Amino acid sequence: MPWPNTDDTTMGGYPVSIDVKYPAGIYSYFAPAWMKTGDLLDTLMLGGGGGGEGDRWDTTDPAGGLAPTWTTTTLTFGTDFDHSTRFDIVVGAGGKGGPFDKVGADGTATTVTWQTPTGASRTLTSAGGLGGNITAGHAAATKRMWGQSPGNKTLSARQYVGGLAVQPAVFQSPGNAPGGGGPAGGFLQAGGRGADGGAWFNPRQHS
Repeated sequence: MPWPNTDDTTMGGYPVSIDVKYPAGIYSYFAPAWMKTGDLLDTLMLGGGGGGEGDRWDTTDPAGGLAPTWTTTTLTFGTDFDHSTRFDIVVGAGGKGGPFDKVGADGTATTVTWQTPTGASRTLTSAGGLGGNITAGHAAATKRMWGQSPGNKTLSARQYVGGLAVQPAVFQSPGNAPGGGGPAGGFLQAGGRGADGGAWFNPRQHS
């Protein structure tokens, strides 16, 4: 687990294991065997961060890649899913940094798809962050050259940590996982790559 949460051993006498899907790729998830009707599954996801814009010919500072927005939901065992349910996950990749005088690429979306016990199809999506692009307005209002952070998210009293913002440097760094945008290119440099996204599943006993 690349981004651990604390106190993940037991809750209400039941084991708790926050299952993290990372890096970019295709995964699946099944509910643990202890879950029963009424138990809950917190589900969170982040798309990939946008790539940073490369340094520009003009005197305007280029833009760092933007971060995705968290998508969250809490599902109920027996209504939204059961032990036969397979959650299909695609974790989005970070966007490529733009070469010199080119914009950064958008990150790709993270999606979770499954069928309910009644056969209805469900999909949740966190779109990827926009690539740094000052000319199209894809730029942060402050610290524009930085690769932007999606921030942290609290769900059911647990905090999930997004990748920190990252500033341009002489030796360019990519965005910080999960979901951080890549920084803009410094003098004559390409922009940094955005970080991959992630998906989290936190099964818990209904209180």
